[in-house]
Amino acid sequence: MAIPHYRGPVGRWAAYYRVAFTAGEALFASGRVFLVLRGVDYRCQVFLNRVCVGSHEGFFAPFEFDVTDVIQRGENLLLVRVENDYPTIGSGSWSEPDFDGDKLYAATGPGWDEPGIGWCHCPPGAGIYQPVYLEGRPAVYISDLWVRPDVDRDTAEAWVEVTNAVVSKEPVSLALSIYPRNFAGEAVEGIRPEAPPAGPGPNLYRIPLAMAGYCRWSPETPFLYTLRVEVQARGARDCRDVSFGMRKFHIDTANEPQGTLYLNNEPVFLRGSNTMGHEQRCVAVGRLDQLIEDVLIYKAAHFNFLRVTQRPVQDEVYDVFDALGLMHQCDLPLFGYLRFNQLSEAVRQAGEMERLIRRHPSAIMVSFINEPFGLAPGTAHHARMLDRTTLEEFFAAATAVVHVHNPDRVVKPVDGDYDPPAPGLPDAHCYCLWYNNHGIPVGKLHQGWLLPLKPGWRGGCGEYGIEGLDSWETMRDCYPKTWLPERPDAAWNPSAVYGSQTYAMHGKFFDPQETLEEWVRESQRHQAGGLRLMTDAFRRRADILVSTAVHLGIDAWPAGWLKSIVGVDRRPKPAYFALADSLTPLAVNLRTDRGQVYGGERLQVEVWVLNDRPRAPAGLQIAWWAEQGGQVIFSSRARADVRPSAAAYQGDITWQTPEVAERTRFTVGLALSRPGRRHSRRRRRPRLALRRGIGDAAGAVRRGACPFTVFRASSERSRRAAHSLWPGPGRSPRCAGGRRGPAGAFLDGRRPAAVPGTGKPRRNLARGRTACDVARLRPVLLRLAQDWPPGRSVPCAL
Repeated sequence: MAIPHYRGPVGRWAAYYRVAFTAGEALFASGRVFLVLRGVDYRCQVFLNRVCVGSHEGFFAPFEFDVTDVIQRGENLLLVRVENDYPTIGSGSWSEPDFDGDKLYAATGPGWDEPGIGWCHCPPGAGIYQPVYLEGRPAVYISDLWVRPDVDRDTAEAWVEVTNAVVSKEPVSLALSIYPRNFAGEAVEGIRPEAPPAGPGPNLYRIPLAMAGYCRWSPETPFLYTLRVEVQARGARDCRDVSFGMRKFHIDTANEPQGTLYLNNEPVFLRGSNTMGHEQRCVAVGRLDQLIEDVLIYKAAHFNFLRVTQRPVQDEVYDVFDALGLMHQCDLPLFGYLRFNQLSEAVRQAGEMERLIRRHPSAIMVSFINEPFGLAPGTAHHARMLDRTTLEEFFAAATAVVHVHNPDRVVKPVDGDYDPPAPGLPDAHCYCLWYNNHGIPVGKLHQGWLLPLKPGWRGGCGEYGIEGLDSWETMRDCYPKTWLPERPDAAWNPSAVYGSQTYAMHGKFFDPQETLEEWVRESQRHQAGGLRLMTDAFRRRADILVSTAVHLGIDAWPAGWLKSIVGVDRRPKPAYFALADSLTPLAVNLRTDRGQVYGGERLQVEVWVLNDRPRAPAGLQIAWWAEQGGQVIFSSRARADVRPSAAAYQGDITWQTPEVAERTRFTVGLALSRPGRRHSRRRRRPRLALRRGIGDAAGAVRRGACPFTVFRASSERSRRAAHSLWPGPGRSPRCAGGRRGPAGAFLDGRRPAAVPGTGKPRRNLARGRTACDVARLRPVLLRLAQDWPPGRSVPCAL
């Protein structure tokens, strides 16, 4: 059996891993021998040569044992007993009957290669899923090392943990050097601080480092340094390297509204995705090249952070995030509940989590539980789980432990609070376009309403998503044949796919389909249009929301989690490109409550400029127009009000529609540009049509367009209004609102109605949006969207 190894089933069982090995003389040359296990899920007891050398609980943290007195020169026998248990949230998502146990675990595991249960929703299996090895060390060695940056003072502090494995006080000497890791620069060597003797066990030395003229780490400039530390004691030397980045991430809790996030002292919006195991799989199978490509896939869609959902992962994942400039949030593996008898264990694992990630500049925030549920008195859960009062005491204890290991860590105790309010940054999950108005009705979200937040705070949306079936090509190449028909045009039901929710949930959003290709088309259309609608609505509430994360990014297994926007074979769904549009950092946005109008009616469309960047470019203009059949009917422009790190309402495009004899398609367009250079463009296509009903304005259409329908109007008043819309050539009447506009279409400076209780303007999605082409990778995205070859995965050039 090869390591890493991970397997099912879900529930309580034990397995034994045994290996015989030969220990050569070189292993003993340093004086001490350590057995290192990088990750075992969940509990384990370790035996070497029939002697128990230690045990461990938890699935993500590395641990080690000093086996100097047990290991033998020559032949040895290692045995690891691995125990699984039911997770605290219960096993109902994966097996029946539903039991809850003591395993601190959420929907977080790497899964195993078994169609159905092994692939679906990260099942809680167990195993030795990271490397196991022996390491020779001197008696006094460096056991941990990280660098705490201070960008405000141009300094840093090296935290050097030196462990003395013998019972004595040993004089030590330290030597530190700093080297640029991924850029050209000068090295600093020969830093020799005074260090007191090292007593038995761990000793922590905090050493100040001058970093004048440093290169700052950010997603755009992920500059890294290497700190090398040498320790000499008892005539032996130990050396260790660690990478670090000079960056600062903090949350403002001094000014109202509290909760603004800052990266390097500039406001930052976290726009990202949840992940559920694909990065763990890449490391487990030795595909770091695929992991690098995955990070670039995210960055190409304007994601600047990932919520590594509900679990810490392997150190190699964080190294890639550091090198490529992708921020991340790390979660303790708790979902819903915490058993009262596991309180101290959860606090201990919170400390393990922080020690695992603290050296990585990409790690910006931690969370302790996903979607805690309320406990009704008298229920079975009430007798077994912590109530909310005690759970918040756990938050306080875990936060204190985290800050012992890293005083600068930003803590968001809860991600997706179903029993608010929680301490710290509020966060809600929203699935209103999948779980039938989950969180908030979609119409209210479209109009600018949000889920309730703590008074005086900003907040985030840690999950929002919609299921979209994989493409026929992905199904054909990756799914079991028993799940599929012989041809994509054959009759089929998505319930054939293990874990799919499409058939159960589609009725609120689109009609039942007949064939596989029809189900794929309609589910992907709904996913793309719905995620675009929600993302735009969130971005227009930049006055409140500081972070959003779509659920889900890249799938780890075939049909592992169909809310993913990129399949397991790295074939993007249309939703990937919809999000790439909607997350463009500087973009225009159109919003209307009307999808269809009658001839002679006044069409009103809100105009927004969305800027996630901390700086606002000057001298930009907004241009708007309407066209029909390739002919521009009117056009005009005005100065753009672009604000740093804000969504700025510009006014309304108001247009009195002409009468039509039959349904006709129009386009209302918008562009943000500097004179002589276009930056961002968005178009809406009104369909002027003869029809007797008003359709759903929130329906999905092709990228960059949004439908309107105008009905035939027969009244004399409407005919006169339509006639007055079209003045003679060269005439441009002055419009209401005081701005000069073209031929009856103008930008009206009125603000939309305020959201009750906030005083903030309502923000609504404009259906279909054209992204800003400022981003360097925008031409690549356009080419991929328009010319995507069948059967081809995302190229590594991304």
